[in-house]
Amino acid sequence: MKKSTTFSLIGLAFVILFITSLSSPVMGSVSQQPQKEELSFELLVLDWDTISVDAGLGIKEACAEIGVEVIVTQLDDSVFYPQIYEKGRLDGPAGAVVNDYRDYEMYEMAGGYSPIPNHVYFRGHSSQDYPWGDNLAFMFNDTLDAVLEDSQSATNPIELKAALFEAQVLMADLLPYIPLFLTNDAHFIRQEWVGYSPMPGGIFTGFNPWSIMNMSGDTKFDMAYPSDVTHLNPFLYTDARSGFAANLHYDNLIAYNESLQKVPWLAESWSQSADGMHLNFTLRTGVTWHDGEALNPDDVKFTLDFTVANGTLTPSYSSVEKIDTVAIDGQTIMINLTEPYAWAVDDIGSISILPEHIWAGANITDARWQDPADWDAHVGTGPFVYMYGLRGSSGFHIFEKYDSYWYTGGAGMPQYSSSNPIAAGVYPKIENFTIEVEGTEMNRILGMNTGLYDSERYETMSTELIDAVGPGNTYPNIKCVNEAVSQWDYYMQLNFAVKPLDDPIVRKAIAYAIDPQAIAQFAFGDYATVTDSVIPSVFFAGYNNPNIEHYDLDVAKAKLMLENAGYIDTDDDGVREVPGYYKVTTTTETTTTTTTEDDGTPGFEIATFLLAIFISIPIIRRKRK
Repeated sequence: MKKSTTFSLIGLAFVILFITSLSSPVMGSVSQQPQKEELSFELLVLDWDTISVDAGLGIKEACAEIGVEVIVTQLDDSVFYPQIYEKGRLDGPAGAVVNDYRDYEMYEMAGGYSPIPNHVYFRGHSSQDYPWGDNLAFMFNDTLDAVLEDSQSATNPIELKAALFEAQVLMADLLPYIPLFLTNDAHFIRQEWVGYSPMPGGIFTGFNPWSIMNMSGDTKFDMAYPSDVTHLNPFLYTDARSGFAANLHYDNLIAYNESLQKVPWLAESWSQSADGMHLNFTLRTGVTWHDGEALNPDDVKFTLDFTVANGTLTPSYSSVEKIDTVAIDGQTIMINLTEPYAWAVDDIGSISILPEHIWAGANITDARWQDPADWDAHVGTGPFVYMYGLRGSSGFHIFEKYDSYWYTGGAGMPQYSSSNPIAAGVYPKIENFTIEVEGTEMNRILGMNTGLYDSERYETMSTELIDAVGPGNTYPNIKCVNEAVSQWDYYMQLNFAVKPLDDPIVRKAIAYAIDPQAIAQFAFGDYATVTDSVIPSVFFAGYNNPNIEHYDLDVAKAKLMLENAGYIDTDDDGVREVPGYYKVTTTTETTTTTTTEDDGTPGFEIATFLLAIFISIPIIRRKRK
């Protein structure tokens, strides 16, 4: 054989070796999907969220009972959020498929609810699997997509409920994430304050206008924030801190009552056509802006047109993207949609209304919004006037009562509760509202106890601190209001792009191994409420489907499911192997060798055999000579 032929064959063998090894578990895989030899997974949690950390540790112990190893990794925001959100299957909300897998296996954290159960669409529809989209499971299911689309385009309550019921059935079967619990809104506030309004989400949320109007106890209320508002611009914020601040000085067309039912606000009434394509809001009269100008329908039209024109530059765009045209007839704002949308009243009605006489001709990134010294830039119709502030880690924001606020309580006014109506009077009752930044929870607690602060923005995460407040305790001047569930739902997310988490047997076995009640108790004691659906009854009473697959604790069933599917602990290390991977242990008097092989991938062995033959040919020929 000629040397050139020999070297060509050797080169060919190397090519075969390289190509076939790409599918070998030893050398890696062409697919970006991670390969697993054992049922061992990393679970990411947020290091500052002690509830999430404890829940993760509880999940770890539960999964160990069925031979699934969970490694809990605590990460800071700056690492955690990019790791789970930064990639996606699509290059945009409606873009091309790029199959850029999200860089995690499992995580546990709190999501969040708005007054409507629209989160199920964003967490479940395949169109939402794009960078910073909310479908984080790498799940795309045509049947679920169709049902979720039906829920979006429903034109009557019966269609809407039926679609959401079916979506819950499918989500429970597909199991992209395991619902665990809602925290109860264990909110610290000084003892003297009364009149706050508990509703799903808690006493202080961006969709609860009642507490800040009706509370009494002093003329000044000081709220401690863990960090500053990200945006004074109501069209750019995505955090709840900024949403609450916006609620102080801006109004929306609608509000929600104690049962999360829509009630009139700036709009006295609304209607939607039977085909879902046309929407009317009739504007309240007698409302003025903080600078004394009258609110009129042109302001509403301007706000909606402004939001549509700025498109995806604003998170608010998802609320208006189906608007086609906006027109005015007297006090009525008439909106035509490009397609039916079940949540049109909720989404459009919840946008902060802007004064056209201040913002006409401006763009959404106008620097005036972020300037706390620009009084005109923060003019709204809300219960408080934004006066001035300072941005940053030592920031503060000063609001004063708007003396001409339109809400007067009593007959004819929107009500938080029909059984306990707000009496006629002057609102808000507080004269001054201040937001101050204090990054340490203990300093916020100490400040509340001494009278420096009256409350904090978020609920506490510490059962030890809850037990330490109240008369006779360490912090006697503070009480814990615990009368409603919060808007934060804790859940365990699973990444379908990680084999074998793409196997429903594995996901369901894990679900049967986890007792949400035990996890909730371990993570937050008696201050958590278990959830068993992606739309839980405790928050969305009218939309919860009780007839779905419920994964009640059953360790024996979980073990049997895995055994029958071939997930067996072959080396007795407490962690089950994935079918197709066999750990063969050979023991001699002095050494123990463990190798991993894939009996379904012969290419690597064939290529090695061919390479050995080709290399040996010239050696044999030389010996013959």
